[in-house]
Amino acid sequence: RVVANLRGFLSLFVVMSMQLITILAFGGAPLATARVCSSSTEDCSHTACCRDPGFKCYKKDNIFAGCRQLCTPGIDMRDQARFRTPWSCELVNASQPNCASDADNCIHLGCCRSKNHRCYMKTLSEAFCMVSKPPGWIGHEIISQRPKGDASLPDGSGDGGSDDNKPTPTTAAPTTMTPHPQWQGRLNSSHYWDCRGQSCDATHLRPWNERRFVSPPEYAPMDPQLFGGSVYGEKIWMLGALSDALSNMLGPDINNCGVDNGGGGGCGQCLIVRNYAADNHDWMAVVMKKNRCSPDYGGCKDGQRHLDVAVPGFANPAHRYGNFCGNPGTTLSNQQSDVCAGVEPRLCNCSLLPVHTPAMRRMRESCELFKAWGWRSSTPELYWRPVPCPDQFVEQVRLGAAFGPRGPTTVTFYHGGNADGPQKTTLRPTVGGPKGLPKVAWIAGGMTVVLPIIIVVTFSRRLLATDQFWRPHGFSRPQHSSDEESLMHAE
Repeated sequence: RVVANLRGFLSLFVVMSMQLITILAFGGAPLATARVCSSSTEDCSHTACCRDPGFKCYKKDNIFAGCRQLCTPGIDMRDQARFRTPWSCELVNASQPNCASDADNCIHLGCCRSKNHRCYMKTLSEAFCMVSKPPGWIGHEIISQRPKGDASLPDGSGDGGSDDNKPTPTTAAPTTMTPHPQWQGRLNSSHYWDCRGQSCDATHLRPWNERRFVSPPEYAPMDPQLFGGSVYGEKIWMLGALSDALSNMLGPDINNCGVDNGGGGGCGQCLIVRNYAADNHDWMAVVMKKNRCSPDYGGCKDGQRHLDVAVPGFANPAHRYGNFCGNPGTTLSNQQSDVCAGVEPRLCNCSLLPVHTPAMRRMRESCELFKAWGWRSSTPELYWRPVPCPDQFVEQVRLGAAFGPRGPTTVTFYHGGNADGPQKTTLRPTVGGPKGLPKVAWIAGGMTVVLPIIIVVTFSRRLLATDQFWRPHGFSRPQHSSDEESLMHAE
């Protein structure tokens, strides 16, 4: 018995010693999982390593770094025309992190080269390295975040790599898109539609113009069957605002769908979600990150996984202070944006949304599609797993498709109301005129009325002045004084 007790004590001592060694070695943190490295289509600003052997991470500018075998500073004609800007070609790795100088925009990088400087947000598209927050700025501190997963991989995980950009050899990912085999639960969720632009698009708007930073109608939920069909059996494609903790599980920015403006990534990455408490509990939806859920919002604080899905008519009344609906180019009024507030989503009366323009019809159809899912609560817990985004989904919302450098590409901006429709983005300011019509429009309308009257009056007076008018009717042309006749000819 003594020997047995001694053996038990020695076994316990060994286990406790190993735990102590682990704590001392890793500072109490859990053992690290496989690191995430970027593919050739992903941003490597935060991973600082590349998935493909022989590739290294090179900086292009402060909003993108890419994995390449070689890099020559300057313009690369192989880049798509709308992204053809100079490469700096600075090497990015663990010993040379991608951080911003004081004069550069740090909103995506979230780190500063100057010691004791921090990255503070000035606008939704700009942040700069300062000692303290300047007055008049938004002032949120942007902190660099490293991805902990990658939804573009079939299993949604990282695949190794090293700090010197020489990742361990891996088997190429299959071309078929197979979802992660394991559903994860307890993802808190809600919905929103405040008409503001999505944060992943902010740095694409040049120059920055808050009036043009609005969401296009193409960002409303979509039926995959209208775009070639579903990939995973999903019923809806949606855009969403993700907390940093959830976004970091999806990986770096990808698919040319924008740039995260919170020091991390995830823009253009997707997850598939399921609501087992919904009427149609077997429905699934693919949600792409297009927006960041700020840590200032209660449900998106540090470490919390949260998802808000963008649905017209489902604005969150608690955040009405940030509602931009009703402004030029927003399609819906402020009141229309939250017609579904206060009721279960499955009971929403989407017919309260107008349909007299193509964009408004799209809004109502999207509202009806989401309603059909049958959410019984506005804040359900969802089950989710990361998945590669369907190609046709990406095509609808990539930069330049619905949102370009001047804002939404299918919306007309003016101050007379909510104009929309398949028109190029043109700013038409209102100056006077009835019912707020643009100045050029009401002047043209007035001329169409006044000009015919002038022509008729002038022609009639000239006709009355000729003998050809009076003789056929048996009359003599009235005689005028020389002064009157001179005046008539002058007219």
